Amino acid sequence: MNRIFGDWLRLLIVVGLVSATTGYVWVKVQITETAMGIAQAQKSSEALRQTRSKLQAAVDLAQRPGVLRVRATRELQMVDATVLTTSELIVGANLGG
Repeated sequence: MNRIFGDWLRLLIVVGLVSATTGYVWVKVQITETAMGIAQAQKSSEALRQTRSKLQAAVDLAQRPGVLRVRATRELQMVDATVLTTSELIVGANLGG
């Protein structure tokens, strides 16, 4: 009986050590994968931040009055408003009182 108990105890110790080692390695792998994911997210974030800055600069440039006037004239064939090209439009005037 004592020999059977000793065999089970050795088996239990081996299974425990194998389980602990497997758990330790699994945790290390998870930590490494998480660190790699964080590094990739930081690289993506920086790239997006740079792209956003470039786009914001392009929008700021496009919204300047001189640039808008040139685009309106060239691309949309618009002309500057003058007394001859404008007319007053009265919508919904109450003429009856």
